[in-house]
Amino acid sequence: MHRHTAPRSIDAVADEMGTVELEDDGRGATLHGELDLASYEMISATLGPMFEATGDVVLDLSDVTFIDSSAIRLFVRLQESRNDTGVVRLRGAAPHVARVLDVAGVRDLGLQIEGVEGG
Repeated sequence: MHRHTAPRSIDAVADEMGTVELEDDGRGATLHGELDLASYEMISATLGPMFEATGDVVLDLSDVTFIDSSAIRLFVRLQESRNDTGVVRLRGAAPHVARVLDVAGVRDLGLQIEGVEGG
C-alpha cells in the first residue's frame, strides 16, 4: 500500500526558516528554526547590535533545528567582533546541532558551546 503525502504548503516552509529574538540589552538572543543561507541576511541584521556590544554575548540555540556553514560563518564573525573583550557563548544546542559546530571547529576559533540539550 502506497501512502501519498501531500506537498508542504509555502507557509509550512516559511515557518521552518530561521528567526531570532534579540534581548533588550543587545548581549543575548534566542534563535529558532533552520539557520541557513535563506535566513542569513535577516539573522545577521537582527543580531547587528551584538556586533557592537562588549563582553560576552549569548546565543540560545535550544530551538534551532538545522545549521549550515552560513550560520557558522555568522557566529565566527560575531566572535571576531569581540576583539578580545569577551566570547560568544552558544547555549543549549541540540546534539545534532552541537555536532555540526564541533566538526566545524568553532571551539578552536574561540566560541564556547555550553549546555548541549540531551547530551
